[in-house]
Amino acid sequence: MLTEDVLIESIKMQRDDPEVKKCISDAMFSLFTAMDVNHDGHLDFEEYRRNYGDVGVADTDFTRAAFDEIDVNHDGRLSFEEYAKAAVNYLCSDDGNTAMFGPLV
Repeated sequence: MLTEDVLIESIKMQRDDPEVKKCISDAMFSLFTAMDVNHDGHLDFEEYRRNYGDVGVADTDFTRAAFDEIDVNHDGRLSFEEYAKAAVNYLCSDDGNTAMFGPLV
């Protein structure tokens, strides 16, 4: 019988699967490419912030902290690798303190 607990445990087991993480990363590539409006292979802060507003997020104040946290080499732009790693961490981590929506304080 499929209960809520069984479903949750099943999802937890799958999120540790490297194939699932690769699927997430592959999906993020399409999103990243669409967000990269100047087609330079990176997201600047405005490209990153604009995406949230475009999908209907009214309050995008979190985006500066999130962007800065994801930008691990602090060059002021997000590479696909930085973006994908943050997305996989957000979707697959038990931590809850992930960079995708800003660091939690």
